[in-house]
Amino acid sequence: DAELLLLGDVTDQAQIPGGVVSLLTNFYQIAEKKFARIYTLGGNHCQKLINDTVQHTTQFLDDRPNHTLIFKESIFVTDNGFEIVALPYQRCVTDDYYSNELPPEFYEEHDILVGHVAIKEPKTFYGGIDISKFHCKRFAFGHIHSRQGLHAEKYTGSIMPFRVDEQDELAKLTRCMKVF
Repeated sequence: DAELLLLGDVTDQAQIPGGVVSLLTNFYQIAEKKFARIYTLGGNHCQKLINDTVQHTTQFLDDRPNHTLIFKESIFVTDNGFEIVALPYQRCVTDDYYSNELPPEFYEEHDILVGHVAIKEPKTFYGGIDISKFHCKRFAFGHIHSRQGLHAEKYTGSIMPFRVDEQDELAKLTRCMKVF
């Protein structure tokens, strides 16, 4: 009855050759056998803008059983009863929108806040959302590839390097999986 929630960047937009599609399909087939439900947040690396339309590399999962794709901010309850606030990466959505302009129910008490966004920190160039506005018991974020900074424990880190300069850097950094 375990559920899997992936925090975006399942693939990299610049590299989606057949081998990657095959690997991605294989990964989800294995995950389907191990998890009752799979939730996948949209990330910035798994998006492409084609003819002014955003396309996600995980869209092929939309019609598969026991999958939920999250490309827009939402609040939902998992099959196991966790109330989740989900903030996926969205083009043209600002940090201020997530921090201050969502409907009021997003800022009420919930079990877990997940997102594919940066968390606001002093002296950072990433920008980020103000998580103090959200009243959640737990946090889990993707987007930042390395688990560092003031909120390092809230990030899972990237499962693989997406840039050449991360090859050595990410080999040394720990990734994490959060279990709730």
